[in-house]
Amino acid sequence: MKLLMTQVSEAVKIDYGDFYGVD
Repeated sequence: MKLLMTQVSEAVKIDYGDFYGVD
């Protein structure tokens, strides 16, 4: 479960990172 959340977190960070401007 933790591994899945980690991958999702990374994906979300990359996707929403463009909008929020955070890394």
